[in-house]
Amino acid sequence: MKKKVVTRYCLFVAALLLLIIIPITNATPAAQLVSQFNLTSDRTATPVTYTFFTEPASGTLKFHELFSPNGVEAHITIPVNSKEGPTEVQLKFDRQFVTANFPQSETIILQIDRKTLDCCSLYSFAIKDGQLTVAIGNKTNTVDNISAFTGSFVSQSVSGKAAVYK
Repeated sequence: MKKKVVTRYCLFVAALLLLIIIPITNATPAAQLVSQFNLTSDRTATPVTYTFFTEPASGTLKFHELFSPNGVEAHITIPVNSKEGPTEVQLKFDRQFVTANFPQSETIILQIDRKTLDCCSLYSFAIKDGQLTVAIGNKTNTVDNISAFTGSFVSQSVSGKAAVYK
């Protein structure tokens, strides 16, 4: 009788160890911080270029604490590589909306009323496995056939913080 209890106990412990070890070995590595920026802006609306990759790559670009001293015509333009070739994704701020779009085709990816956002809202652009996922506040949308960030972005009339992960 004691042998059965010991055998069952050993099997139970082995099963628990497997439950602990398998998720650890299959876990995806955490994204690594590549660089951080403080975005600066003034009332002259001078575009400022920030570089974060030396060559095109997938990753995540996050913005927060964004503010526009001009209030209008503020945007962040992010060059990306798509299936059709180089293009741009733009995060645009106007009096009523924050809009992520493809300015060349005027295709809207995501549009959020500014009243639903605050200074701590997160704006995120992630490229992985040929898809671009855009998040503004708690809303997201995904676009296919976007392969990589080209490695820079241009900020015009936007102050705040940015971080890049790979």
